[in-house]
Amino acid sequence: MKLKLVLGKALLIAAALSVLTVGTPYMAADSSKTEWSYEGATGPEHWGDLSPEYAKCSTGLNQSPVPLMNQGKKTDSKMTFHYEAFVPTIVNNGHTIQVDVPEGNYALIDGEKYNLLQFHFHTPSEHTYNGKLLEMEIHLVHQNEQGNLAVIGMFIKEGSANKSLDLIFNNLPASQEEPVTTDEKITLNSLFHKKSKFITYDGSLTTPPCTEGVTWYVFDKPVKLTRTQIDAFKDIFPNNSRPVQPLNDRLLYKGTLKTH
Repeated sequence: MKLKLVLGKALLIAAALSVLTVGTPYMAADSSKTEWSYEGATGPEHWGDLSPEYAKCSTGLNQSPVPLMNQGKKTDSKMTFHYEAFVPTIVNNGHTIQVDVPEGNYALIDGEKYNLLQFHFHTPSEHTYNGKLLEMEIHLVHQNEQGNLAVIGMFIKEGSANKSLDLIFNNLPASQEEPVTTDEKITLNSLFHKKSKFITYDGSLTTPPCTEGVTWYVFDKPVKLTRTQIDAFKDIFPNNSRPVQPLNDRLLYKGTLKTH
């Protein structure tokens, strides 16, 4: 099974550019965009009313995140990850900590190349798993040549330090100033484990404008961070998570990571 909702390249790129300032963004905040937040009058329950371009946040039927559970039809979807060591650019965009990734890092999903553009974090987790929220969630945003988006989601829980993320959490920018760069490199390969299980479904961006046509692959095995690292993120963003949305008529599909 291959989940792909094909949007016109121009439409999806335009939609992506309009969210470059949000929880699934590619660059720093654009002051010309309608302001939104995770609480109060500009919080998630009001996003669809803040601007016509955010209407999907209220009217969309394929919104993310959704409640996930350990059941569903099986999929033979295959993924391989081709991540090289790189120097990260760490950005506080006002909604999350985002790490911009240079060219050369990509995933092959059912034989199609999706370039990794950036990854970012939410607390608590946006998806639930078997009815429960976890401490945090990481979203790795990929895009193919046609402009279609595929997001790899991974839960985060308290435990030992993760060598792929140590450098990020040791250099969290507390304010929206200059991006943080270091002389050290990181690699994301240790985030994945052979035969890891995932759930895939058709969804949306989890932040305004809540564009639909995004294919999600959420892994069930959490990544671990130390209590200190989790608390350091929460000191900056105590809550930057959209509540779960109705699944409606969508199906969840279960798969196992197949590296060949």
